[in-house]
Amino acid sequence: MHVTDVHGAQGLLEYAVRQLAKAEKADLVIVSGDLELYSLEWLSETPVPVLATTGNMDDYHVAAALRVAGVILDGKCVEVQGVRFCGIGGLAVTRDAVSVLSASKGAMVDVLVSHYPPRGTAVDIAYTGAHIGKEVIKEVLSEVKPKLCLCGHVHESRGTDRVGETLVVNPGPLMWGYYAVIDLEEVKADLKQVTKV
Repeated sequence: MHVTDVHGAQGLLEYAVRQLAKAEKADLVIVSGDLELYSLEWLSETPVPVLATTGNMDDYHVAAALRVAGVILDGKCVEVQGVRFCGIGGLAVTRDAVSVLSASKGAMVDVLVSHYPPRGTAVDIAYTGAHIGKEVIKEVLSEVKPKLCLCGHVHESRGTDRVGETLVVNPGPLMWGYYAVIDLEEVKADLKQVTKV
C-alpha cells in the first residue's frame, strides 16, 4: 500500500497504517514523504511493516524521527520479502539519487520510492500546467529500470504513467484520503480513497 503527502494528518496516517493496510491485505506500507509529523516512533510497531522517505515539507527532525523508528529509506536500499526498495527523499534529492545509483550497481532495484515524481510525466503536472517533477528522478529510472516508482508531491496529479517499462504511481495526498494498492507481481496500481475513518 502506498500513501504520500500526509501533511500532519496523524489520525489518517495511523488509520491507514494500523487498520487500512490490514484490510487491504498489504505486505508493506510505503510513505513517500511530506509527513510533517514528529512523533513517529509508533511506525516501528505497526501490524504491517512501513518504509518511508522524507518530503520537501519535512525537516531534519522528521528524518530523525523516521530514523529512530527504523523506517527511513532516504538514500538507501532495503530488501523486504525478496523485493528491493530504494529511496530518494525530498530533503537531499541529488545526494540520495547518487547514493541509490551507487547502491544499485550490479543489483536489481524493484521499487524506487521518491517524494518527487519524474519530470515530464502525467503525474508531475501542477495546476498551472507546468511539469514540476525532478529530472534526476527520471534519470535514475532510466538507469536502474525498476518495475515501479512510487511518488507524490504534486497533489493535483493523482494517477499513473510510465517511464520506459517503469510504472509510476502518484496516489494523491493522504490528507485528502487518497492511497494506492499495488500488485507488484502484475505491476499494476489501484487508486483508492478512504471512505470512513
